[in-house]
Amino acid sequence: MSDNLRSDFPFFSNNPALVYLDNAATTQKVQCVIDAMVDHMTKDNSNIGRSLYPLSSNAEKKVEDARLTAARFINASKEEIIFTKGSTEALNIVSSSVCAENADKGKNVVISVLEHSSNYAPWLRDCKKHNLILRIAENEDDLISFIDENTAIVSVTGMSNVTGFMPDIGRICGYAKQKGALSCIDASQLAAHRSIDVKDIGCDYLCFSSHKLYGPEGVGVLYSKQQDMSHLVPLCLGGGAVDSSYCTKEGHPGFEAGTQNIASIIGFERALKYLIRNYNHIKDTENELSRYLYRKMSELKGFSLVCSEPSLICSFTSSFLSSHDLGVLLGNKGICVRTGSCCAHSLVRKISEGGICRVSLSFYNTKDDIDALISQLEEAQKRYGGSL
Repeated sequence: MSDNLRSDFPFFSNNPALVYLDNAATTQKVQCVIDAMVDHMTKDNSNIGRSLYPLSSNAEKKVEDARLTAARFINASKEEIIFTKGSTEALNIVSSSVCAENADKGKNVVISVLEHSSNYAPWLRDCKKHNLILRIAENEDDLISFIDENTAIVSVTGMSNVTGFMPDIGRICGYAKQKGALSCIDASQLAAHRSIDVKDIGCDYLCFSSHKLYGPEGVGVLYSKQQDMSHLVPLCLGGGAVDSSYCTKEGHPGFEAGTQNIASIIGFERALKYLIRNYNHIKDTENELSRYLYRKMSELKGFSLVCSEPSLICSFTSSFLSSHDLGVLLGNKGICVRTGSCCAHSLVRKISEGGICRVSLSFYNTKDDIDALISQLEEAQKRYGGSL
């Protein structure tokens, strides 16, 4: 990868010896994002939607510009974008709303075993609370077969945070529509690596988080088709979300109670623009890195890959060390990977009771990063693997 993009991230100049391979958990922040946030907080800081003076109006315009950029990022309209604290809040809004609307009606909800806890736990809770049947599919074909005329909603990941597998979400959403069901896509991992067109996918809801897209923590997006926003009920009410009669405002304002994370929203927009501007280069670089990682990992002895083809997310197990011990060993050598269940408990339990190690790449990684990982895994095998 050309150094000009890696150099856009001050984290690496401040940590030159660190190999960061945990990008599925959170990504590093691009300099233009940091600059935009500092600029707002030091020059234009004010609240929005409450005052008429120019400072406040300017801040409000920046937030609405960010809403428009987020909409363009997924080919939606500005009115269909709700700012949330992240994908977790977004999925909780959808789950609590749809399940309450369909309480005690003999309805079912369909998800997959691939789901992150944020798209698993809310459905477990809300289906139980409102007496819906939760159907959990082992694979895509099973998922399709589980959808019927009594399905209220299908909610699936766009990209597994454990295997990197990307189900055919267009097919799934299209079939759900045929059966009269709503559809929701958790694009937390997908959004960083693939272009998203909600019109092409045909989903009713979709969410993603800023901190997985080189932006700040604490902000994300819930996309809702305008006609489907009526199915949603806000988790929180307060200032800005209600009118003078304390009735919930229509559209996205009704879901954005209280003071928004203004600086982070502004930073989020810069991250999205950065991704849009560099998309082709990013995609080419990530494809090359994923192929290189898969080839190198496949050549190792004593390790079993979870993925069956090149992916930006490569999880594996060791025959001679627990995932925890391996993670500590690598961490002590300055190599950051994720270990354990990766917040996908049901899926990982099927793979290994002892958890997994996960390497997740970004375009700012290099082949040198991968070589450093491989070198340490080879050293671990020699030290602990015996005659494997």
